[in-house]
Amino acid sequence: MVRPIDVDDNLAKTPAAERVNQLEKAAPDIDQRQAELAIREEQAQKQRETQQPEGTDEVLIRREHDREKEASDKRRKRKRKDKKKDRGLDLTA
Repeated sequence: MVRPIDVDDNLAKTPAAERVNQLEKAAPDIDQRQAELAIREEQAQKQRETQQPEGTDEVLIRREHDREKEASDKRRKRKRKDKKKDRGLDLTA
């Protein structure tokens, strides 16, 4: 037969043991939730921090400069060609 002290002791320990079992069962879920939250926070942080692409502005400025230089070179060549025509004698007449 069970003594009264043992029954009280067993009843007192039962909720604690159940809590431990529940926590052990929930531990993988808690770990997964924490990992998910960490990943979401990392992604949010990356979105907040914008990084300046390296050299992008330099490439655009360089292309623009090259286009302007080509255009001015073409204009100079046309002017030289026009000047040569004006200076030369027209022998076609």
